[in-house]
Amino acid sequence: MNLDKVQIESLIGEYSVETRVVLGIASRTRKAGWFKSISKMEAVARDIVGPHLKDADKDFIGIVAALFMWAHNA
Repeated sequence: MNLDKVQIESLIGEYSVETRVVLGIASRTRKAGWFKSISKMEAVARDIVGPHLKDADKDFIGIVAALFMWAHNA
């Protein structure tokens, strides 16, 4: 497994079972893992971004919409 393989699978749009297992293990490695707690950013999204999104810059609104679409299709 290497980064190139993961990136190619990402472009194809589907991760293999092997890749999902490796990414899952890597995300849980506490001292060397890349997964971080998202609770602080959830609070920012809920308390700051969400309530004020309608007044935000159009480019920012587009980014948020793209993130929602990405999450919905994951």
